[in-house]
Amino acid sequence: MMTKKDKKNIVIALGMPSSYVETLSESELDEVIAEIPPDELKTLQTRIIINDKPKRVISPILKPKKIPKIEKVKLVIPKITKPKTAKEFELVVISPEVDFEDAIPKTTDPDIATFINRVNYMKVLDDFYKLKLPVLLVGEAGVGKSVMAEYFAYKKGLPFFTISADALLGIRELFGSLQIVGGTSYFIEGLFVAFCLVPSIILIDEVTALDPAKNFVFHQILAQRKFYSKEANKSYKLHDDAYIMFAGNPPSLKYTGLNKFNIAFADRMGAIIVEPLERKELNQIFEKQIPKDKLEKLFDYYDMVRKMITEQRLRAEFSLRSLRRIVGLIKYGYEFREAINYGFLNNIKPFEPVVYDAILKITVAHFG
Repeated sequence: MMTKKDKKNIVIALGMPSSYVETLSESELDEVIAEIPPDELKTLQTRIIINDKPKRVISPILKPKKIPKIEKVKLVIPKITKPKTAKEFELVVISPEVDFEDAIPKTTDPDIATFINRVNYMKVLDDFYKLKLPVLLVGEAGVGKSVMAEYFAYKKGLPFFTISADALLGIRELFGSLQIVGGTSYFIEGLFVAFCLVPSIILIDEVTALDPAKNFVFHQILAQRKFYSKEANKSYKLHDDAYIMFAGNPPSLKYTGLNKFNIAFADRMGAIIVEPLERKELNQIFEKQIPKDKLEKLFDYYDMVRKMITEQRLRAEFSLRSLRRIVGLIKYGYEFREAINYGFLNNIKPFEPVVYDAILKITVAHFG
């Protein structure tokens, strides 16, 4: 004779939920058990007696004709908790590690020392520096504007940083870049920021290549000596001894990257017009590199070509850089024509073939 507990255990062993089985009366349990084949029922009874715990067994044979009616259904509503919000982005500002000692120019070419002292450039530049007045160096390509700034840093014993504005996609690239990794925003400060925060000389070269509509951030730097980075959500103030200089080319047919310069921007700076070197200064630079007769012949050619470029308004530039390349090649055994081709003319030929032909005629006539 089975007890009610045994009957419950048998029904639970068939796979019915225990919470449901507890709601059944003994007669309802009997109705379910009556549908179990005798052999299977005997097996279930044996398991329950031995283990004293029901094991759920889903029988493929059992097909109850009747499912007991459930009079009361208890509705269980799960506890609703506030959904977790996404982790807020954390902003981490990272400053670059800079060896400022290594950034101080250690040496300078003797020719630059000769060039930089003419027309009292260094005195004027030093006075602007003492007044904390930014300066704009204006001059045609190759006259030594960027080297002038580097030499000034050398004389002051300050770290020197330069960047060409035409290499920037936008002004804010100067400040740094924003990267998001694993829910955290990292703003990596640019070298420009690092040098602004210490005593230094900073040169923004090719400033006339900037879009005038996008250079207004420099107005704040020049007027207030501070700037704000939206990406870093931070305001930066220039160090008292951080000095910013700009360099650019004057309007010319020879300079294709020129934008119309913002006059209001220029009005915030002092300006030094850097003139090309004269013959006596060129002699001081190159006299020890090649024989004097070769040097004089090359200088005559240099003067003739530059005069033709100016008078005929040709799209070409015969700069100090070009002259230095030619002298270097002659020093290593190249003939005049060969050195001029590799050091000067080949830079013009692919882009201005008509100008190349005109200068080539002078070259042939002068050197044979």
